[in-house]
Amino acid sequence: MDLDLVIALDAPNINKALEVLAGLGLKPRLPIDPAGFADEQIRRHWIQDKGMMVLSFVDPILPTAAVDIFAAYPMDYRQLLNHSIVTNLGDIPARVCSLEHLISMKRMANRPHDLADIVDLEQILRAKNEF
Repeated sequence: MDLDLVIALDAPNINKALEVLAGLGLKPRLPIDPAGFADEQIRRHWIQDKGMMVLSFVDPILPTAAVDIFAAYPMDYRQLLNHSIVTNLGDIPARVCSLEHLISMKRMANRPHDLADIVDLEQILRAKNEF
């Protein structure tokens, strides 16, 4: 049960995202100061030298619930944004990536559970395209 976020990686936007996550009571999974994520040089160091793909936040009460922010764009950000859709999560509108982009990102991750998800997502995509 996690939520993967691809956000604009400029400092003001990152700082706003960090503020929202902190306001929800979420804490970084790793013992780091998340403010460093907004600094491009620090973030690049974390990516290149530490192998960071995402900055992960967890709920201290329910640690299996996580929010991951991509440390670098998994694909072209404008393309992701332009092909995304807005859907409602309860009463809250949320922008989500297209099924095609989700499948591409899961292929890039190449983890066993992502590969299993691709089978289901491709089935959903085929059914969607048949209508």
